[in-house]
Amino acid sequence: MTKQRQLFLAIGLGLVALVINKAYLDSRISDLTAGKKVKVLRATARIEAGTPLSQNLFKVVTVPEAYAPKDSVNEDEIESYKGNTLALAVAKDDYILESFFEGGLKVSGGNRLSDQIQNDQLRALTIPVDETNSLARSLVAGDRIDIQFSVSVPGAADRASLMFLQDVPVLATGTFSPAVQEGVAKANARYSTATLLLPVQDAMRLSFARQAGQITILLRGAKSSGMVEVTPIAGVKDILTQQQREVFERMAVQTVAPSGQNNEQIRSQLKELLDRQRTQERK
Repeated sequence: MTKQRQLFLAIGLGLVALVINKAYLDSRISDLTAGKKVKVLRATARIEAGTPLSQNLFKVVTVPEAYAPKDSVNEDEIESYKGNTLALAVAKDDYILESFFEGGLKVSGGNRLSDQIQNDQLRALTIPVDETNSLARSLVAGDRIDIQFSVSVPGAADRASLMFLQDVPVLATGTFSPAVQEGVAKANARYSTATLLLPVQDAMRLSFARQAGQITILLRGAKSSGMVEVTPIAGVKDILTQQQREVFERMAVQTVAPSGQNNEQIRSQLKELLDRQRTQERK
């Protein structure tokens, strides 16, 4: 083959490649422009965490559905979200997502664990769990939990306990596996960890709380939503009814009772009080 024919062949192949490439690009542009579009909300200015959503804080923009995050708040949902408090800060021109609102963090799809973390304000945190804290290994991805924190208070004889975090999504139990999330494979029944989705600050708080005291997982109902006001428990007396407190106080007095009052008398008095309470509770 002469050099001239080789040159013509190379030019011909180049033209074919150019035509194919242009056709592909045209088809992709066509797909994007002709594809379904959605109207979603974007922030008109930075919105700080703790701010209720109002009309002046967002604008409605039209974008290809493929470009919009899965949990974007769309135009039809505006009235449902107006007045709701944002749990996370939103930068100017960022999409406003359902997961930004208090009690609204959601688990999304994706093949990697990092796909579940949809913005810079969230972090995944893995904590160890045992038979008790995993509800006998019944905790699964998609569940939502509350976390109780118990700690010894300096200068106090009793431990204190309070509701530490509420409505926390469980991303995975044991190793994260898309097949498990989609129900294609069975979860590992002997897992010893749970991975949670939390705002950055709460992830740091929980990490420290695990070192400072004891955390206990409380499972929420499948349809449960919102936060619940729970009074902290500052000592043993806080968990008792009035009659139980009387028993407790009498026990404290009798620990320093004269030696003439023997243990049998103390047990008899306690039994009498407890029997009286059980009778009242049955009524």
